[in-house]
Amino acid sequence: MKKSDNDLNLLPHYFKKIGLGLLVLVIITIVSVVIFDIPVDKNLTKTIAQTVILLSLLIIAISKDKIEDELTLRLRLKALSASFISIVVIIIIEPYLNYIFQGELTTHIVNFPLMITVFTLYFIFYYIAKLGR
Repeated sequence: MKKSDNDLNLLPHYFKKIGLGLLVLVIITIVSVVIFDIPVDKNLTKTIAQTVILLSLLIIAISKDKIEDELTLRLRLKALSASFISIVVIIIIEPYLNYIFQGELTTHIVNFPLMITVFTLYFIFYYIAKLGR
């Protein structure tokens, strides 16, 4: 594969270790706070932990494998598509499951404006990439 064929800019492979390190660090920190009952602002700690977890998972997801070829790029695309579709399905059925099991028609995972933003960004990036080919 020519360098120009692979225009998916991924982080170098060693970033997977950095992402895993961040993930382990935040888990150890959370467990330490709970076990040793360290007095902290719960909302601030929760927000920071969620941010670091999401950041570490993002770093892992956008890091290259040791062997990066057309097959791995195709697998990445399939996994991204499957996860995107799964999130949309979960968001659609979650309120109804909450209603059936809890008696409330509420959502807990993601809000609607965020999903509209995700779809909008997807279409923008897709059409920009399509124009650039």
